Amino acid sequence: MPSVTFSLEAAKDLRRYGDEAEAIRFALVTDNVNPVGWFASESALKGPGLKRLRIGEFLVICEDTDTMRVVTKIGPWGGVHT
Repeated sequence: MPSVTFSLEAAKDLRRYGDEAEAIRFALVTDNVNPVGWFASESALKGPGLKRLRIGEFLVICEDTDTMRVVTKIGPWGGVHT
């Protein structure tokens, strides 16, 4: 089961969103157990293992490996770019 790790930038972004941050964390963690999860969409990006996850009104950019998911950016729908 992969673990979820946040980059310093993503952790700082997550602190800005208060109550919504808990929902984002929950969606990222439960996806490890339940493949359906909360994601409205999941898109592959260019690069090995890079993904864009849409969680509610937020986009999450992450890199997935077999053992770890590293979240690099979190933000509202038009504010996150790779």
